[in-house]
Amino acid sequence: MIDRLGAFLPLAVTAVFQPREAVRQVLDTPASRATIIEFGFLVIALSLSVELIFELFAQMPDAPQVPMSTSIFLQLISVFGLSALFFFVGRIFGGRASWDAALKAGIWFSFLMLIAQAIFLMLMLQSAVVAGFAMLWLIIFAMVQMSAITMETHGFENVLGVIFGILGSGML
Repeated sequence: MIDRLGAFLPLAVTAVFQPREAVRQVLDTPASRATIIEFGFLVIALSLSVELIFELFAQMPDAPQVPMSTSIFLQLISVFGLSALFFFVGRIFGGRASWDAALKAGIWFSFLMLIAQAIFLMLMLQSAVVAGFAMLWLIIFAMVQMSAITMETHGFENVLGVIFGILGSGML
């Protein structure tokens, strides 16, 4: 069980090697819906902070400037829309997750991707070759995490079914 905010970072490290165990700890953490949503907004704020810090250190004059309001809107859709996808698509395939569990799952996935993308952005500044390998790792990491989160949240046992369900949902 997670009893403080600082416990999420070591749990993110655990998620690399034992993704289902990490998700189970997140799902078993008692929290009200308001607390879950507050954590979602915290993840959004951290993501926007990483974006701003990256823009400060990586000067790209030809890059299009995205207004902060657009970034906030896209982050809201990303975090909470992903939670809705976890809930509805999983339910379509016979899953048994509650809305609060799907919120926790979507926010947890967003938190993991935030950490992975921050690492990727630092590696991207090193070289294009390193960035290419890091992107490959990021894609594999995202797929493993999404599969583990879906399986734990909905109680699915068929790994291939979950992977094909995720890929099929992504193609819609």
